Amino acid sequence: MVDEDSSGKDANPPSPDKTRQKRRRPPTSRDVAQRAGVSRTVVSFVLNNRPHSGIPESTRQRVLQAAAELGYLPNRAARALASGRSRQIAVLVGETRNDAYGDAFLPSLLRGIDAAARAGGYRILFEYLDETTEQQALTSFRESTSDGVLVWAPEQSSSVLDGFIRDGAAIVVIGDPDSAPCLSVDIDNSAAARTAVEHLLGHGYRDVAMITNVPLSFASSRARLAGYLAALDAAEIRPNAEWIVPGDLDEESGRRAMEKALAWRPLPRAVFAASDQVAIGALGTLQRAGIRVPEDVALVGFDDIPLAASVHPALSTIRVPASELGQLASRRLIDLIEGRSVEPARVILPTSLITRLSCGCAEVLTNA
Repeated sequence: MVDEDSSGKDANPPSPDKTRQKRRRPPTSRDVAQRAGVSRTVVSFVLNNRPHSGIPESTRQRVLQAAAELGYLPNRAARALASGRSRQIAVLVGETRNDAYGDAFLPSLLRGIDAAARAGGYRILFEYLDETTEQQALTSFRESTSDGVLVWAPEQSSSVLDGFIRDGAAIVVIGDPDSAPCLSVDIDNSAAARTAVEHLLGHGYRDVAMITNVPLSFASSRARLAGYLAALDAAEIRPNAEWIVPGDLDEESGRRAMEKALAWRPLPRAVFAASDQVAIGALGTLQRAGIRVPEDVALVGFDDIPLAASVHPALSTIRVPASELGQLASRRLIDLIEGRSVEPARVILPTSLITRLSCGCAEVLTNA
């Protein structure tokens, strides 16, 4: 018999905490896999409607039924199943959150990605990809309804590409995928760096130092170093290992590297900085030390970020087609998602040398 107060209501209703304890946790893809008797990968393929997955229709229907019974599908996933696609692309950036916020190259790349995605009727989901978030990013993709993924500048040690490939994800890498069997869009970092260093050598500078753009765990950094060494080798100049200093994405690393270089005797006559932000940091250190650029030390950067033409002296640099890289990567991924042929597997976009005042091209206008 239930105790009631005079109003007829339950005199001892359950506490809010107990009520919350009785609520079921939201179902996961693991629950769907267990109910359907398949792997989580199969669940991911079915719910994300992966093309060419080879999953039998009977298995597909079993997964959809299990998901429906568990109430697993959110509204947007249900809409995706109804239309065949979610029309969403995951964009994974190979930097920490703080590094990405300060990366002057990234906005142009993202504008290109977003412009092509929107033109194709897709939206983008943005995530950072560093060593602490790799598995989180992979899990997030598996649990989402993204049709495909763009990965920008993965580290050599990154395991996330292998995870996406095992899952059968539609994937395009912006940068060097190393040995991963996936589509990619990139520039020839080695050839571009060699062009920059050969330009300095062409001015008669034979003692040329280098500051890397990022640690050598990134393919772009290794390739730009290889281009620097190839230019010296072609000029029959033996590289000085002390004159190769690591940079790390930002101006501060360029300042630190140049402060170290100021202790060298003799001081290198020229410096190739493998990113403009690193170069601008190095430029500030030289100017504070009373060293003139280019009269005392010539300087060439890499990327041609907007600020490169505005510093004094204006920075000679390698122009990278950032927006075009993003647009092409998006278009290739959309073609892959929608089942169109995508050839070749790897596309290399051209770069160009932009000569301004910092390298010693005194006849060039600063706004060239």
